[in-house]
Amino acid sequence: FPKDLTEGYDDFHQLGSGANGVVYRAYQKGLQRPVAVKLLHLETMDPQALQRFEDEARVCARLNHKNIVGVIDSNFTCHPPYIVFDYVDGHNLLEFVEINRMSLSMLDKMDLMIAAFTGLAYSHGQGVVHRDIKPENIMVTKEGVVKITDFGLAKKGAVSKVRTKTGIIVGTPQYISPEQVVGKRATAASDVYA
Repeated sequence: FPKDLTEGYDDFHQLGSGANGVVYRAYQKGLQRPVAVKLLHLETMDPQALQRFEDEARVCARLNHKNIVGVIDSNFTCHPPYIVFDYVDGHNLLEFVEINRMSLSMLDKMDLMIAAFTGLAYSHGQGVVHRDIKPENIMVTKEGVVKITDFGLAKKGAVSKVRTKTGIIVGTPQYISPEQVVGKRATAASDVYA
């Protein structure tokens, strides 16, 4: 871990890993609270990946909404770069539904979706398209609050390209909208489709 990260945070436990980064639960020493720390994989740290990582932190920092995870801190010049988020104590939507399968009523399911759509509507109102909405990127806290996470592919602006400079389609295949599959721009409707 970078030195300036370990000066303010300790007790790191890995929560998950993706294509571009690893997420840890950590403890913020000064404010004495749990946080989530996302570190960019050094092996994928090309200029484009670093730019997406910086974009994620900046986009999330501007999205101040109860249904979107908040950003606490970041550092893009250390190795590896990191972003510190509010810690969401709960499960992703896929896990939450599986755990509570027998007790969730149709009304409960609708409440979860309304909360997710409320966060998305706010994001879209700020001109941000998520581009990777899926159950694993929607968290439900122990108190039942829905939080959209992982804005790593998000773009600011009314529309955003679905492909990287190298022509690779971004997003999770089973949640990509038809327009994204054929290489058209992702819009707010693409997030709603997902």
